[in-house]
Amino acid sequence: MDGTRSGNTSLTYTAPTEPKKKKQVEPTDGQEVVNTAVLHAVAVTAYKLVDGNFTSQGKLGAAIIGNHSESSYKLLLYVSKQQQITHANINVNFHFAIQPSNYANFYDSARQNWSMLFESAKQLVEFARQVSGTSVTCV
Repeated sequence: MDGTRSGNTSLTYTAPTEPKKKKQVEPTDGQEVVNTAVLHAVAVTAYKLVDGNFTSQGKLGAAIIGNHSESSYKLLLYVSKQQQITHANINVNFHFAIQPSNYANFYDSARQNWSMLFESAKQLVEFARQVSGTSVTCV
């Protein structure tokens, strides 16, 4: 061999690289970054009050997320992990109203009125229990 590279390059050794470190999420609007966990999640059909009528927003995820050590909880409506539709802070002033036919109603943080249709009474009751449990923790 004369020291020049030739031949099959598929047999060339490439040293592994160190994985990139994930960037820390920066706080926005003066908020601290708080590690939250999903406490409960369910699929619902969501309706948003627009011009006096509830308009369907389709099938969405409804989740209660929170941090027990911070007593910080939120109700989220979302399409995916990256696409949040709305949220409401769950605290002593949060009102979650159970309605007939597996519906529940709440106002989000922007004071927008939302209605959620649960697939069963059992799902609605369990979700309401989770909401009431977190609002009691906030006291």
